[in-house]
Amino acid sequence: MPLSPDPKQAKLFIDRIGIDFAMFDGETSVPCRVTWQALRDAGSRSEEQSDIEITFAHCRGRIEQVASDHYDTGEMQPIVMSRQFLA
Repeated sequence: MPLSPDPKQAKLFIDRIGIDFAMFDGETSVPCRVTWQALRDAGSRSEEQSDIEITFAHCRGRIEQVASDHYDTGEMQPIVMSRQFLA
């Protein structure tokens, strides 16, 4: 079953590895992550947190689709990486 975006678009958790965000399988929250490298490859012009967040917001739909596709293949906590995101 495809994941649904978080209707509240809750606050993102950002660390040195990437950005964590939630999606939903029905009522169940599914933790997802996109790596900083994927966001840099997607067009972030710097490694500044604010630029990475802007890139995430701009690419959010595609990131969520990739995470949902991975969930559908059995990945219970999808991680979106460059090679998957840019494919």
